Amino acid sequence: MNLVTILIPFLLFSAQFVSLAVIDSTLPAIATTDPPDPEALDLAIHITADGYTVSADKPLPLDERTVARTQASMTPSAFDGDRLSEILGRIKDAWPDEDTVILEPTPDIPYEVLIYTMDVASGRSGDRELFPSVAIAGGST
Repeated sequence: MNLVTILIPFLLFSAQFVSLAVIDSTLPAIATTDPPDPEALDLAIHITADGYTVSADKPLPLDERTVARTQASMTPSAFDGDRLSEILGRIKDAWPDEDTVILEPTPDIPYEVLIYTMDVASGRSGDRELFPSVAIAGGST
């Protein structure tokens, strides 16, 4: 009984220092009854060990769609977020009403890189809002 009396205040005291962070994200729909929107861009960012590849169902105003990794490590600093942000900015200029992007990471991409890419794609890491609605899809292999 004395042990329980000592543990309860200790657990209550330590519980107040636990903090959680929530990242808003949506899952892509598996199937819908609505026909697909012919005006939708369906912008996707493929995240692989080589870097980023940007794709869409519509022609993009880009000369280059790939952003290579800048370092050999698999850390967020190895991925060129500034270049990706520049590419997404040009896409946003062409489609200002579009607010959704789908991230498609491969299984070997670390969680930190995925979160970094979400921040870049939404515009949270820069001074401009790009695509605030970020969805995560199962990546290609």
